[in-house]
Amino acid sequence: FTTRKILELGVIDLLELPLNTSQINTLNKICDAEMVALRKAEYGLANKLSGDFHIQLAKFTENVTLITLIEQLIARTSLAIAMYSSPTTMQCDNHCHFDLIKRLQQTDKALTKTDMAQHLDELAQHLLIEPQPNHSPNFNELFTKLNDNKLKEYSPSERFEPIYAHDSFDAFTILSRGTSLDERNISLSFCEKPLEISKLNPATLAQISRAIYQQKPLLINYFSMDSGLSE
Repeated sequence: FTTRKILELGVIDLLELPLNTSQINTLNKICDAEMVALRKAEYGLANKLSGDFHIQLAKFTENVTLITLIEQLIARTSLAIAMYSSPTTMQCDNHCHFDLIKRLQQTDKALTKTDMAQHLDELAQHLLIEPQPNHSPNFNELFTKLNDNKLKEYSPSERFEPIYAHDSFDAFTILSRGTSLDERNISLSFCEKPLEISKLNPATLAQISRAIYQQKPLLINYFSMDSGLSE
């Protein structure tokens, strides 16, 4: 917005004031369309028309380089307005445009530049951007928290796939008897190890063991050879 203000104040220096009737009508049409868009809550269109107002002012100078620079800057600031502005701010912006049109029908360039500068300053100040902290971040504290396993939480997603293959029978063995590397041979969960079991998907077994560990209920669809499917 600072660069915009420098260039747009330069635009006023290059304009021949007062603007002629055709130029004033062109600006009024843009402002009227902007006001209609705001009333319909079409804020994206209103934001574009707001930028068109300032671009049209630059076009009155017939300075191609200046027009190009202002078009590029308005494209950037319009993105910031779309992300961080409120509807109330955009309505104030529209009223300011009508006030500027009245000023552009006069010959006092100094007052016109003052109004334009105030308009752009208020537009920037009303953006809903949180202020950045003045102090530098404590990276030691941040990395300490990252390395604290107590603060970590793992949430499996549908796209999760284990790096290594796990056999379901081995998983049942670990649950019922503990790992072979554990000399204490303590089971991880109270259960019976079946001597014979159908091949079970490890992902399904993971959900079952996770529910047991978290003590959460588990919805299971059971298919009986006698009664069919049940929950």
